Amino acid sequence: MANGQIIIEQSNARWLVRVYEGSDPATGKRLYRNETIHGPRAAAEQALERMCATRIRRPQPDSSLDLYLDWWLTVAVDRKLRPKSAADYRSLLARYVRPVVGKRKLSRLTALDLQELYNGRGDLAPRTIRYTHSVLRSALEQARKWKLISANPARDVVLPRHKPVEMRCLDRSEAARLADACRNQIDRVFFLVALGTGLRPSEALALRWQDLDVSRRSLQVTRTIERVKGKWIFEDTKRPRSRRTVMLPETTLHALVNLRAAQGDLPKFRSGLVFTTESGTPIHERVFKPLLREVELPDIRLYDLRHTYATLALSAGVPARVVSSQLGHASVGFTLEVYAHVLAEDRDSAAEPLDRILAASPSRKEPHRASGIGLQRQVAMSE
Repeated sequence: MANGQIIIEQSNARWLVRVYEGSDPATGKRLYRNETIHGPRAAAEQALERMCATRIRRPQPDSSLDLYLDWWLTVAVDRKLRPKSAADYRSLLARYVRPVVGKRKLSRLTALDLQELYNGRGDLAPRTIRYTHSVLRSALEQARKWKLISANPARDVVLPRHKPVEMRCLDRSEAARLADACRNQIDRVFFLVALGTGLRPSEALALRWQDLDVSRRSLQVTRTIERVKGKWIFEDTKRPRSRRTVMLPETTLHALVNLRAAQGDLPKFRSGLVFTTESGTPIHERVFKPLLREVELPDIRLYDLRHTYATLALSAGVPARVVSSQLGHASVGFTLEVYAHVLAEDRDSAAEPLDRILAASPSRKEPHRASGIGLQRQVAMSE
């Protein structure tokens, strides 16, 4: 290995190209970037040359923020987060941070620099600014831990007030119209499942037929799917609680059984995915908007079917713990916080049954009976 560069022949016309990218400042562990190349050795040599040209230099306190962020994304983010999350981090930094303060020296970056950065983006929603700040703050906090800066300037920035995103969902009649439009349409069963289970779109798209248990009327949620740089990537669920069993309404189960029968053993459906195109890839959700227009429903997001499920289930009296389990939330408390408006709407009616009991006039006078507590007191006094 010369200067941390090496080409290893793994098999005929297959090469492993490895480039040394320095050591982890926290652990001292040597870090490499690896790439597998198929073809002649000349192709591997070209790949090595390209990787060396783009090799990220280890940052110093006087390095630019851009150089440090390149290092942080490669060393910390890519090795810890999912590809979709890592791609989101890169996108936020590239669009909102790097053009303004990317050339600043890491050690010279101040809280005022960041305050001006955020104040100058009045065109952005507060949620976007807060998310961008969260990513940058995490990057600079790691720089502090790596002793590249003495303090994290992102800790002292004033952020715009958080404005919760307005939750949009279908009411009962609208949900019924959507279900009716999907029930007998093979290419629309996906939306019926999303509406009837509250699954995240990424969870529903990742379902395989082996996840369906007809006898128990349930689905096993074990993974998700994301589209990153034009490629579909399957991952395990983010949290242990997201790995769960969800129950199916009877109509949704029948629709799934009919879908499986329609697919049969045709080669184009051998990927095992429940919702798939003829080429074996997951279906694309862009067909949702035309469906809404066809049924004359409000223009909601696909994700809002999840909110619709939760709202209708809670309104129908399904216990919050059951709804929380179906949704795969981290806790029942989180479910209660997100859907507090639904519970508030039902709060007045919650007292009606008890009011009817307390206000009812007895048909006849019952003889007085001592309660358990009163009886215990009488016994104690007599003793």
